[in-house]
Amino acid sequence: MEKRYSTKIIKEPLEIVSLIGNVAMKGDEKIIHCHIAVGTNKMALYGGHLKEATVSATCEIIFNELGDNLIRKEDQETGLNLISV
Repeated sequence: MEKRYSTKIIKEPLEIVSLIGNVAMKGDEKIIHCHIAVGTNKMALYGGHLKEATVSATCEIIFNELGDNLIRKEDQETGLNLISV
């Protein structure tokens, strides 16, 4: 099994339907992990991990602090940087 994310670049204007994620620490580095759902003007949806985006008008984002810092550590079995609980 190949352990990497697929990438898709979408050039058309889209509306954010949902954006949720977290900010965690891995050593001294902040890791942002976001899932997004966006819609087209034809009512189609795209969804997945958000790597980067350009906002043309406005995007309101609310951050909720959870208290202690979330810490990510590499999971040997999956090779992913998972939140340590």
